[in-house]
Amino acid sequence: MEGADILLLIAEISVAFAGFAGIVTVIGRRAEGDWSEADCSRFWQMIEVSMLALLFSVLPFGFYYGKCPDACTWGTCSLLLAIAGGVQMTRSARHTLKALRSDQSVSVSFTVTYVATGAAVLVVQVMNVIGVVFQHTLGAYLLGVLWQLFLACVLFWRLLRFSDLPYGKNCKG
Repeated sequence: MEGADILLLIAEISVAFAGFAGIVTVIGRRAEGDWSEADCSRFWQMIEVSMLALLFSVLPFGFYYGKCPDACTWGTCSLLLAIAGGVQMTRSARHTLKALRSDQSVSVSFTVTYVATGAAVLVVQVMNVIGVVFQHTLGAYLLGVLWQLFLACVLFWRLLRFSDLPYGKNCKG
């Protein structure tokens, strides 16, 4: 199947990010259950996008082994990714707005950038589904899956950034 190697690599990396989330939960104040609204939001968003990246990196294999043509595989997978990504973005925006009311560590500019670029990726998925500019291609679909993986990476970094771990010259070692 076209793209099998990269899709499996994305699956492996997304599982790693989900696993790292468990490590993050036991560091700092989070081990005792002292979670801010923003920490909860970042954590669950990271888990969601990691699982979406995992799901959508292995989903095409079902179509492949079901003997579906490539155009059908990439078009259908793009449709499902657009739906799931839209739901996840809506949930994420709602949780971020809730966290914004109670926690100053939530970045409005990050949220706006996330929603704007996420919307652009969703538009590419829809274009891949209807065959405008993209003709049911792996490339357009891969953009959406890589976007989910990129979000997991950024959210993991933000979890660490706002943790109580010492950073820079405060570290001993």
